[in-house]
Amino acid sequence: MTEVVFSKGLRTIGRSAFAHCDSLTEAYFHDGLNTIEGDAFFSCNALSLVRIPASVTEIGTDAFKSCSELTTVVVESPTIAKAATDPDAVGKLFCHPISILVGRSVTVLGAQIKSHYTAGKTVTENGISYTKYTYQPSADAEWYYDEAHHFLLCESGCDATLASQAHVLESARDDGCNVCAYETGASHSDPPIYVPVNGGHQAACEYCGEKLSSKVEAHDWGDTCRGEECYDCYATREAPGHRWGEWQSDAWEHYRECEGCGWSEKSYHVLAEDADPTVDNPCVVCGTMVLTDYVHTHTFGSRMKYDEQYHWQVCNSSNEIVDREEHHWNEGFLTLAPTTSREGERTFLCSDCDALRIESVPRLSNGSGTEGDGSEDPSDVTTSVVINGGAVQSPQNGSDALDSETEPSPDGQSIWIVPLVGGGALLLLGAAVFLIIKKKKKAG
Repeated sequence: MTEVVFSKGLRTIGRSAFAHCDSLTEAYFHDGLNTIEGDAFFSCNALSLVRIPASVTEIGTDAFKSCSELTTVVVESPTIAKAATDPDAVGKLFCHPISILVGRSVTVLGAQIKSHYTAGKTVTENGISYTKYTYQPSADAEWYYDEAHHFLLCESGCDATLASQAHVLESARDDGCNVCAYETGASHSDPPIYVPVNGGHQAACEYCGEKLSSKVEAHDWGDTCRGEECYDCYATREAPGHRWGEWQSDAWEHYRECEGCGWSEKSYHVLAEDADPTVDNPCVVCGTMVLTDYVHTHTFGSRMKYDEQYHWQVCNSSNEIVDREEHHWNEGFLTLAPTTSREGERTFLCSDCDALRIESVPRLSNGSGTEGDGSEDPSDVTTSVVINGGAVQSPQNGSDALDSETEPSPDGQSIWIVPLVGGGALLLLGAAVFLIIKKKKKAG
């Protein structure tokens, strides 16, 4: 049976009258119906729409239980709408419909409707206007899921699907759905890296480069007056520089402060070389009139201070930093010859200070066009050129240093030339001699 036409004089639908009618799709009752007894439409699995007219005052227990496809209920009865405080009160009529169309005569809704459904727009059904209520999952709803979707099932035991949605993933590499407990098995680097984009930077996976968020975050320039590089993504810019206030001074020194970041600088007064020491003279920096006798003269040690990028002088008496600039690297020389079993090293020296840096040299080919397999080759050569005082020290391996020759450098440092074995020693010996000649010329 797929369709039933109910007469207008019908007052009661008896118990289990249409139970298990698996092909019945609609039950559209006429006005005048008063009672739908228990189990009347029990397990009607194809029933998708039911209309409850205003005249209905009672629905028996489990009248609509296990109607798993019941997705729309049209309710015009104020009594039934008000009685919907729980599914049992109205025969499980409202246990899982996706949509409820509420008639204008209904003024009070029971808790079962109010807690699970959200009012929407007005719709028209058979020439009659209704307010449409749509099922709204609760925040603590228990989602079931498969590989593509998550869904809610009716809590009354009929396994009807209340809501079904595709998994919410921020990207194809996201490792889990943002709604349910489904995990994709994908993984990204943690923590993420940040890549520069227009207006800032975005979080991305270090391994695959995929953007992990659509949010664009502002660059972190640190000290904005001097910040040339973002701390997070290493984007660069031309720093705006400090906004200096007016110079303040006393008899010995002058100082000023940035109006933007509060950074301050100060130094001793500086006079022109031809200043008259018997009278007041203007400081060439701030303009303050001072006596020549009050002007500080810097004195420096024999060696410059340095770090990986810069070198500078420090005044012995005032500790003031002077002449800070980047290193001036030479072309470098081989300090450890590469072999088929290990990488070599090339050392670069700064021409102004004792700083050096070391870069690796790729391993030699094993003759087949590929690098060695890591095993030692008896013909491999180890040769070292060691600068004492430039931060590359002489070898400390006992008898290996006995055959070394030492050439004193002009500034008291020593350049150690240590040939160990093999033809690579000639190349390194030439590099060391070139370095000795260069240092002697510089000293002259």
